[in-house]
Formats: sequence, structure tokens, C-alpha cells
Amino acid sequence: MSAKRGFMKIGWFVCLVCLTGFLSEGWAATYYVDSVDGNDSRDGQTQSTAWRSIEKVNATRFNPGDTILFRRGRVWRSYLRVSSPGSSSARITYGAYGSGNKPVINVMEDIAGWKTSGNWTGIGGGETVTSVRDVFESYFESGNFSEWDLKVDSGNDLFITSNPKYSGNYAAYFRYDDQTPEYLQKSFDPVMEGSVSLWILVDVYDTWSTMSSTILRLLSPGGVEWMNGAIRKSGSEIQFFNRFRVWGDWNMSPWIKLTSDTQWHKIEIQFKIHSQEGYHKIYIDGKLVHSSYGLDTNAVNGQGVSQLQAGPSASLRSGTSGDIFLDNVRVSGAVTTTITTGPKVWSMSLNYNPVRVLLSGTEYPRARTRDEVNATARWYYDSAAKRFYVYALSNPATYYSSIQFPGHSPYAVFVPPYNYVTIQNLDIVGGYVMGVSVNGADHLIIENCDFGRYAGRYGIMTLHNSPNTKTSNRGIIRNCVVDSGKKFKMDFYPNYPEDGIKLYNGSNYWEVYGNTVRDWGHAGISIQADNTQFTSSYNKVYRNTITAANVDYCRGLNIEGLPGICRYNEITRNLIRFTTVRNQINGEYNIFAYNIIDTVKNTAHRIHGTGQGISLEGYDGYACNNNGIYNNVVLNCDEPGIQVWGYSGTTNKYGNRFINNIVFDCGKNSIENYAGMGIVIEDHSTVQGNTYMNNLVFNPGYTNTIFYRGERIPVSTFNSRNGRNSDAIGSNLAANPLFVNVNVGDYRLQSGSPCINAGRNVGLSVDYNGTTVPRGSAPDIGAFEY
Repeated sequence: MSAKRGFMKIGWFVCLVCLTGFLSEGWAATYYVDSVDGNDSRDGQTQSTAWRSIEKVNATRFNPGDTILFRRGRVWRSYLRVSSPGSSSARITYGAYGSGNKPVINVMEDIAGWKTSGNWTGIGGGETVTSVRDVFESYFESGNFSEWDLKVDSGNDLFITSNPKYSGNYAAYFRYDDQTPEYLQKSFDPVMEGSVSLWILVDVYDTWSTMSSTILRLLSPGGVEWMNGAIRKSGSEIQFFNRFRVWGDWNMSPWIKLTSDTQWHKIEIQFKIHSQEGYHKIYIDGKLVHSSYGLDTNAVNGQGVSQLQAGPSASLRSGTSGDIFLDNVRVSGAVTTTITTGPKVWSMSLNYNPVRVLLSGTEYPRARTRDEVNATARWYYDSAAKRFYVYALSNPATYYSSIQFPGHSPYAVFVPPYNYVTIQNLDIVGGYVMGVSVNGADHLIIENCDFGRYAGRYGIMTLHNSPNTKTSNRGIIRNCVVDSGKKFKMDFYPNYPEDGIKLYNGSNYWEVYGNTVRDWGHAGISIQADNTQFTSSYNKVYRNTITAANVDYCRGLNIEGLPGICRYNEITRNLIRFTTVRNQINGEYNIFAYNIIDTVKNTAHRIHGTGQGISLEGYDGYACNNNGIYNNVVLNCDEPGIQVWGYSGTTNKYGNRFINNIVFDCGKNSIENYAGMGIVIEDHSTVQGNTYMNNLVFNPGYTNTIFYRGERIPVSTFNSRNGRNSDAIGSNLAANPLFVNVNVGDYRLQSGSPCINAGRNVGLSVDYNGTTVPRGSAPDIGAFEY
């Protein structure tokens, strides 16, 4: 072969290689998908020749640089599976085109067989119900019970003036049919500033043994709590006593909702007043009835301020002609009508747990048992008997327009080990386990999506590719709305949904930022490694907003991992508000800094306090050492703002550094005997040497704000404990941090704040707002550099 011919062959080969690369990446195609006007037999490469189905998309092999666009305003009822990898220079992108709402990928399904009437069996026989038209409107609100007149005199005493005949204590028998639940409301105008609460004690005297414990539902801005229950026999009657406590600020209006029932019952409402400030006397119609001093801590047990029980109760009976009488006075216009209804609970055979249930498009709580299914907790699944129970006033097949669950597909979007893929601008709904599953994919980007709504357990989970060992690394989740869709509270822990965003075994170097995460059942965002084969390390979680105001159990952030596999994660500059469970920091060498944690309440269904701000525990064998907790603002927690736990079975907690944090007004409503405590460090062998430096701890009205290894002490004494148990303690402050406006959530520092230039350099360069640190002679304490 001549040199010339050899050179020409090499040239053609080079050209062929270049052309192949140009065709595969330079000539990237765009595909359109329209679930209404599309057709899978077309080429999909223009809007007028769009494909129709996700099945077509899932079955197509795409080239690096290709884009697949779903039409806005359309819905697809099948899961999306990424079918091809992109490349570092040419990503594959799934997105949207057109105008309107985001394209919806919805894998929720109807529960099989629910539309067939013959599949349902009614629990119990027909019932005869007598309906009473608004007794309360025709009697209580027509002048027989006047509104109370409340005022505070110059001596700071509280006066209550009302109708001499009826005041403070009133009762009636009632029953309502399921179609007309009624409400009784007593409104109170603001009468006093400070920490003054109205307590309403409600006794329900049930004279029928068939009464459900849920006959009375109390709705209050403040809260509701069961107090006690009792049963007694009076003559031939069996009486059930169910007492609730309802509380709210004076300027609130507690509501009492009388739910549906089939029997006559008696309700009696009493009022109790207590104050957290000053000395008060309580008067009724000018007569001193009780005095109290200070906080009435034993009010629930009947001690302290007495119950107000002036005035007789009202009784109700029905006449022979169907009239209703109160105290032997006929109530005008209130008549009885008799109707016959069917069973209220129905069941059908179902061989899978639906996990979450939507009835006519509305999600309802699950009941704990079959017998507790009612108008509020409308469903229950018996896994042993494989039966599904639903509340309905007639056969569910006709009573509801739909009965749905998250769907049989474990996910709505699945990403296998294909790298360099972008998913954007989609609305992803359902998934029996999760909305989005990422299994061993690197360099994935998920942005501007909505996902997690009605997912069974997780909004998104990233992890290794089971059963293989391909991990998921260097992905991005940004600017998404991760909302569970759950908008109700339950009185027990249901174990679902769990985490909104979960970086699980084999998730490393992810960036999660700019997301809004709402209403999950375990954590808004979680990093976890519990398999020693895989690490979850070097992830960055920042500038996310996490809230959980609508659910009963949720923490904002969670890090946990076995020794050596959950390290060097950074959780910074996040806003966590209105949650009910502590943020848990475990693992090793993780950074938790410049976060704002505002309002953590104790959850109602746990006997122990859950309302800590930041918690280090080392439970379940997870490591908990050498973590940095820096420059956080923690405030308005029911329990301590920071707590380092020690109890049997936990790992050693050592080398952790708590520096430059502000802990403000915590221990507000502690049920763990930590009232007023900002920081709690328990005295236990697993709580070893840690660092507590340059923190500001302030709680208005409290001097002792630190619980240190068994002693309640002020911050100054805490500083003197330096060196004990190998703890490094010093330069902590006890002073008002002087936030700009704590009432509106502005936690920047005012001029003159003791936090300015009072911090310690921890190696971080920007504050919550991205401002350079430090701006003065030293970093400031808290999340904002002045």
C-alpha cells in the first residue's frame, strides 16, 4: 500500500468517526407527547405528529442530546421509565411544552372491584334515626344563654358577668342524623394581654351503651386533649363520661362540633380560667368564686382554679306529638322526623394494603381498628383477613364517585443506572412506595417538578441499583415542590408517608437546594446509610424550606448512618418551620449550620416530648461523633432547643461541636420536665466530651436555661463547667439577641445585639443569606451576619 493511499484511508476513518459523533449528539432530536391528540404510529418529532402514550416513550431508545416533551395540561396514567443514558456533553431531557399546568404523570389507581355493589357487605343492620332541627339555635342562642361580659379591673382581677339564671354551666340532650351535623360556638372578645387561656371542660354523659367515643369532636385553634373516661350505672341506665380539654387564646373562638349519631346524649360544658401572669380573682356576677396565684399547673387535675358551675343545667325530652321540650318549655319549630338508614361501615375483600385512600378525591385518615371506622377516620385494612373497610351511608359503590390508592406501581418515575439525564417541569403523582425512584444513576438533574403527592412512603429516594452495586452520585434536586398531599392529623403514628427527599444507601455528592418540602410523616429531607456496603456522604442540602403544619408527626431534617459510611454531609441555610419532631443529627463529620428552626411542637400521640430543635442521640447503632452544629437559630420549641441524649443502647457521642448557635425561648411546653431549658446535656456514659462554645441561650422569664448533667444552671455557671467530663465549654452568652422582629420571623440582628462579633471562626464563609462571613472582627452568633 502506498503512503498516499494509507493516508487517505486514515482520513476517511477519522471523518467517519466525526460524522458518527455528529449524528448521535449534534443532530439531537426533540420528541413530543400528547395524551389526547397524539398517536403512537407517528414519528413524534413535531407537535402535529406527537406520540400519545408513555408506553411508547418507555420503549424508545434515545440518543444523547434528545429531548422528550410532554404537553402541558395533559395527564398520563402510567409510570415513566428513563430508557437511555445521556452523556457529559449531551444530556437526555424529559420536560414540557405548550401552555398551562405542568404535564401530570399519575399512577394512582381505583381499588379493584369497588364499583361493584355486590362486592360490599354492610356491617350491622338498618337503623332508625330521629333528626332534631337545630336545638341550639332555637334555644341557646335565642336569649336563654347570654354572651358573657368579661373585663379586667384596675387591680388586675378578672370579672365574668352573665345571665344570672344560666351561666358557665349548661347542658342538653341531643342527637343528629348523619346529614346534618351541627355546631355550637361561644365567642369571647380579647380581655387581657399576656399568657391567659380559656379552658373548656366538656363532659359527655352518654345514657346509651351504644355511644361511640367519637360522638363529640372539638375543633379549636389552640388544641384538644382527652382527659379521662369513666363508666357508671345510674338506675337502669349505663352512663359513659368522656371529658376533653380545649384551650385557646382569649381572642379565639373554640368550636364544638356535634357529629352524627343515632341516640340521645347529654352534653355539659363548663368553663375554667387560668393565668400565667400575676394574681387574679375570678368573679361571677360580682361574686368572688376563686382566687389563684401564678401558673395553674394542676388545672387538668382539678386543682388550682376551680370550675365555674353557676346556673342549672337544661334537660331535653320529646313530647307525644313529636315536639321537643327544654326545661319543660316547648321549643318552637324543633320537630322530630324519623328516617331509616343502612349500615355505616362496609367491607370488601382486598388482597393488598392500599396504604393511602382517597374517597371521592379526598384523602381520609385510616382508623386503628375496624370498630373505629367513622365519618372522620373513614377506612381500615385488615391485613390478616385481607378485608378493606370503608365508612359510607349507603353502598360505597354508589356513595362515592371514586376510591383510589397510590397505585400498584412502586413508583411514578423510575431512573435506572443511566447517567446524564434531566427531568424537569413535570407533576408526578402517586407511587405505591415513592414518587421518583433513582437507582444507580449519576449526574441526574430533577428540577422545577412537583412530586410526592399521594405517594405511599417517599417523595423521592436515591440509592444504589439493587441487587447490583452501582451507586447514585453527583445528582441535583432543585426548585421542586415536594408535598405529600396529606392534610390531616392522626392520633397515632401510621408509618406513612415517610420522607419527602431521601438520600439513601449509595447516594453521594448530591446537591439538594431551593425546594419546598411539605407535610411528610418522618422527615422532610433525610440522609441515611444503614448498609455497610454503601456510603451516603459528601451531600449538600441547602436553601430548602420545610414545613409540616398539616400533619401530626414530622421533623425537618435527618442524618443517620452506621460508623464510617455517613460522613461529610453539609446541611446549611435551610428554613424549618412548624414541625412536630426534633431534627436528628447523627453520623460523623457532618456540618449542620446556618439553619433556622422555628416552632417545633410536641406531637399529640407520643407520651414523650418530641419538640426539641436539634437532637443528637446515636440510636440504632448509628454513629454520632465529630459533627459540627454551627450558627443555627433555634426558637419556639416545646422542648429544649438543643439536646444531647444518653440512654441505654445508644452509641457514644463525642467530638461534636456546638458553636455560635442562638437558642431562644425554648422549653415552652415541656412534658419532659425541661421547662425553660435551652440546652440539655444528659448525664450518661454515652455522652462524652463535646464542645459548647460561643452560643447564646435566652429564655424570657428564666435564669436557669441549661440542664448540664443533672443540674439546672444559668449560662454563667455552665461556662464554669469547662473541662468536666472532657467537655470544652466557654464564652456562651445569656442575653436578648435583639432580633429585628421575632414576631414576623425576621431573625437578623439589630444594632447593639450581643451576638455581633461575638462568635468563633468555624471555617464557613457565608451566612443564611449568602453574606460573606465575617464582616467584622469576628463571625456573629446566629444565622445572620450583621
